[in-house]
Amino acid sequence: MRWATEKPCKCSRHPTIQSRPNNTDIGQTTGTELDAAALGGAVKAAFIILTGAPPPPSFLERFNTATSPLDIRTLLLRDPQLSAQLPELRLAYQIRMVRAARASGIIRLIIGAAGTFFSGWVPTDQDLLDLLNPDTWRAWLEEASVSAMVAEHVWEHLDQEKGLIAACTCYRFLIPGKHIRIAVPDALKPDPEYHELCKVGGRDGQKFFYDYMSLTSLFQSAGFEVRPLEYWDENGEFHRSDWDSADGHIGRSLKFDPRNKHNKYAYTSLIVDAVKPLQ
Repeated sequence: MRWATEKPCKCSRHPTIQSRPNNTDIGQTTGTELDAAALGGAVKAAFIILTGAPPPPSFLERFNTATSPLDIRTLLLRDPQLSAQLPELRLAYQIRMVRAARASGIIRLIIGAAGTFFSGWVPTDQDLLDLLNPDTWRAWLEEASVSAMVAEHVWEHLDQEKGLIAACTCYRFLIPGKHIRIAVPDALKPDPEYHELCKVGGRDGQKFFYDYMSLTSLFQSAGFEVRPLEYWDENGEFHRSDWDSADGHIGRSLKFDPRNKHNKYAYTSLIVDAVKPLQ
């Protein structure tokens, strides 16, 4: 099948809508071990400083395994439930990572990271880079400055109109010739339980259920050339092309999802690379 490319969309037509790494990603400092009481006091004090209120007991209980300040920091950054209660810490960390990437000259972004970390990649969430508001990107990045992006199970949480706006935002900030790797649930996967899990309006707030044709069309409309990597077709056959995890890791994929160890196709995603053409 040919994957034709349409002319780039005029992003300005779309209204602006408000809306596992190694330890070097978390920090090089090795924290001094403290006793449990001292650690608990440090966590409580930090929470009050950042939020103006004492932490709930359930929050403190999650730090029972921590033995140093670095352990606390790692837990806060990697645990989405914890960091949701202290978004200021994660935002500060992401800003530092963006600045470091800019200084290095190589910016690779995880879109909608939600606690995901990969070595050499900058985790970002909506509070820092809002796909529907390019102005939030301009605050930190130049247009056509990003070397790569990866977005695992993000686009299904946008309806098609907002999905196109988001694709246009990524197009603006990617360097020509570079790509964003996108993974979403696959509407053509022949598995009723999977469809129940991923259905529109389901428990995880899905807004659209893509197949390889609809996802390709959306990103082509934003100006991208689209290369499918993993997908199911209309005949219930699975297709896979070789791809390198270093170019954008997808955990919910044929190779990397642990659920596929004993059942080969237990969980797969629709995965494509959308490449910004050279101009």
